[in-house]
Amino acid sequence: MKLEALNSRFGSDRVVFSEGNGGLAKCNIKTEKAELEFYLQGSHITHFKPRGADSVLWMSTQSEFRTGVAIRGGIPICWPWFGPHPTDARMPQHGFARIEKWNVIDVDDLPTGEIQVQMSLSNSPRTRELWPFEFDLSYRILIGEQLKLELICSNVGSVVLSDIGCALHTYFQVADIKDVQVHGLDERRYIDKTDGASTKWQSGPLWITEETDRVFLDSAEAIQLVESRRQRSVNVQKTGSQSTVIWNPWIEKANAMVDFPNDGYQRMICIETANAGNDVRKIGLGGEHILTAEIAIQEN
Repeated sequence: MKLEALNSRFGSDRVVFSEGNGGLAKCNIKTEKAELEFYLQGSHITHFKPRGADSVLWMSTQSEFRTGVAIRGGIPICWPWFGPHPTDARMPQHGFARIEKWNVIDVDDLPTGEIQVQMSLSNSPRTRELWPFEFDLSYRILIGEQLKLELICSNVGSVVLSDIGCALHTYFQVADIKDVQVHGLDERRYIDKTDGASTKWQSGPLWITEETDRVFLDSAEAIQLVESRRQRSVNVQKTGSQSTVIWNPWIEKANAMVDFPNDGYQRMICIETANAGNDVRKIGLGGEHILTAEIAIQEN
């Protein structure tokens, strides 16, 4: 659907569709409670800012905005696998949902002052080349003082969907990574992907002092991101997820990525609501899996 048609059907003084970076279609939403921006490619949220708070999400200043290329930062949707494809290295990293163009299904202006957007992605000849299964994805974005996300995968085919990996790969903006503590992972096992995928245990809050790429297992509870000097915390509640991914590339990997500024690691951390590691899912015929994340900000 063209921009004119999107604005005619869904637009308002608070919801505007326009051409964004690289000529990609985007939507800007502004309410009394918050503002948000997302791109139709990947249904990719690139900005969220509650009223009176700082911007929540980190975006790379070197991100490529091109058709079929993943956007760096914000909230990518990883699906139907997380990380590299389990058997074919030629397949796109983190699946194809984040590089496909999604469809706008509905935009609701709610009596609460919040706005809810519903997006969808279904199997197509292009997706079947990468993954030969039938599916419907629905993504609901609720914009208020908190950001509520709901990703629903429905099996509309004739075979069971096995080993479905997924993540809401959220990049949070921080003032100084050395001041960051992550709570909610104490006494949890994790897979350390920087150390040959060895299994280790977390003790106490997590501090980021080096390259960090961890898949925390048996992690269903809320996660808190605390910046003490900035007097700010972020709370991430979730459902449909028993795993949490924490990622920061640190110095060498940041320098090696063309779409990531060399010093960008100092101002970001990924806290990902995931189905990863031993938490991949099976969806039976006619079944569905629902993954949710709710992001709340507290400025102290």
